[in-house]
Amino acid sequence: MPKRTYKLLSAVTLGELTAKNRVVLGPHRTNLAHGRRLTDDLFDYYKSYIDRNVGVLVTESASVEDHDWPYEYAPLAESFAKGWSRLTKYAKESGCLVVASLSHSGNEGSSVYSQRVMVGASEVPDVESNELPQTLSESQIESIVSHFCTASTYAFDAGVEAVEINASYRSLLRQFLSPINNLRDDRFGTDRALFLKLVLEGIKKISPKATVGVRLSLDELTPWGGIDEELGLAYIEQIEPYTDYVVVTRGGMFTRHLYRANFRYGHPTRRELLREVKKRVHDRIRVVAQGSFFDIADAEEVVTAGESDLVEMTRALIADEELVSQLTQEPTNTQPIRPCLGCNQRCNPIDSQNIRVDCLINPKHISVDTLSYLEPRLYPNLVGVPISKVVHIVGAGIAGMECAMLLGRRGYKVHLYDKRSILGGLIALYGDHAIGPRYRLLLQFYEHNLRATQNITIHLNKEIKANEDLHELKSNDLVVFANGADPAPITEPIPAKRFLTSEQIYEDVSSYEGKVVVVIDPRGNVESTTSTEKIALHAAKTYLVTPDPLYASRTAPTGDMIDANRRARLAGVELRTFSTISLSESPEELVIKRLFSRVKERIRADYVHKIGARQAKHNDDFDHLCIATIGDARVARSIFEAISDARKLDLYLTERHR
Repeated sequence: MPKRTYKLLSAVTLGELTAKNRVVLGPHRTNLAHGRRLTDDLFDYYKSYIDRNVGVLVTESASVEDHDWPYEYAPLAESFAKGWSRLTKYAKESGCLVVASLSHSGNEGSSVYSQRVMVGASEVPDVESNELPQTLSESQIESIVSHFCTASTYAFDAGVEAVEINASYRSLLRQFLSPINNLRDDRFGTDRALFLKLVLEGIKKISPKATVGVRLSLDELTPWGGIDEELGLAYIEQIEPYTDYVVVTRGGMFTRHLYRANFRYGHPTRRELLREVKKRVHDRIRVVAQGSFFDIADAEEVVTAGESDLVEMTRALIADEELVSQLTQEPTNTQPIRPCLGCNQRCNPIDSQNIRVDCLINPKHISVDTLSYLEPRLYPNLVGVPISKVVHIVGAGIAGMECAMLLGRRGYKVHLYDKRSILGGLIALYGDHAIGPRYRLLLQFYEHNLRATQNITIHLNKEIKANEDLHELKSNDLVVFANGADPAPITEPIPAKRFLTSEQIYEDVSSYEGKVVVVIDPRGNVESTTSTEKIALHAAKTYLVTPDPLYASRTAPTGDMIDANRRARLAGVELRTFSTISLSESPEELVIKRLFSRVKERIRADYVHKIGARQAKHNDDFDHLCIATIGDARVARSIFEAISDARKLDLYLTERHR
């Protein structure tokens, strides 16, 4: 089979610089910049992409002044300068173009860390914090322009040859461009692009030959006002003399979830808009497509069609760092690309826990822990026991498939068992409704890898209850239990027969069709929205009872919280927040009690479903020497932890057999 040629892999100029290919890793929050500088962890994170042939790497947006501190581990240009130098020196050998992203978040940041007043174009509060900003005076604006120029000097002195100015996501410059945020009547109000033009003009004066790009929101998607496509295109024409490329984005203060939208929204960046931008600039500046470009085929199509010159594929690269490298391989050497699900559950780490950037289906921060740490905690049955290189994995869900794939690649003889007729476990059961149709691609990824590895044998429709059910089991063979979780004990004062399990919701719709179902939701996560919406499709009436102030509150980092509430109301779900459930005197009734008042609501309900009501599987009766447990069978959690468990076991066995 001849090797395919991708235009996406061809070189492209950006100003006076040349990028070796057209794939861009865009600026994104990592929570790795401790001390507001490039740490070793952040360097290693970027290094993994430089080593794998990414064409353009745009670093996490650095604040241009210390007044601006949008989140705890946000980079600061002055502190990050040595880090830029380190990155550019390393990237030079591979030909990866490093771009320094510079930003000021204005009133879309936080005053928690700087302990200073928020600033903005006008006194328009942020929709999330509701904090009212101080309106910047003209002299303060000029000072911030100076800070942008100084920050660019830090970057240029560090050896960086390109900077990118953020006028899009959580940006003071976008706030000045927006008719919603900018209500001024001075020259920065009559010419809303003036602030941005002064910044770009100042940087070009400092280094005329440097490549300067702009990340620009061309449509805030707010029909009642704000930047629309016509105004956004006009802004491009105004800044064109000062810039070498533009990253086309959409979204604003009210529509941040559409900047890097989850799978529900398709491509936030319309191809028609990209075509119009290309038409306006006439190849005088480069156009970078940004949005939900999860697949190589989509990225290649917009480049081949001439709609953009480069494509930002940040989340796709987080899901599989080998994405670009795989395209350069001969067909016989390529592996399927681990598909981005567009779920935003780990790659968009916007929460108070400051979790590090990661991927739901590709956990990154797993190291080879010492055997003394791993053994007694995770694998007590394996301490001091000789283990053969034959592995029997019970359960072909996410944890089981990941474990089988990893060990199979390392040469282990693997037997994978599942009682169902298909691979995938709960993910296959939940299907498209769970977290979108892209989950099919994940299942296809695993199935292709498993069936393509000769030393992996798959046994479907095979329930394992005892040793003799396993194929030619030897005493030192490893048995890995990845067979999911059991329903948790019912703590609510409600008869067990009235509870619906997760399996019943998807496999036995007829059991609750046309009935009244109450969903008890202590989680407020993706599982909450998934199960509630599935029940609402078939039940006559659905109540959602949660102690939280808002339904699906923990989906905020994914960008789906507001829309989840909208979908629930459209589906007719009766939302009861700040509430708990108890049994009425009547067996047909339940009582919904408000937490902070004495209000009680009596409702007739046929069934109850509790979100997250699962507990670890009991496999204690299985009589074998070498046993390990991973995934929900160990502790009922999420896909992320299931895959992490499989990778830890893989690393542990690798160390044992070294």
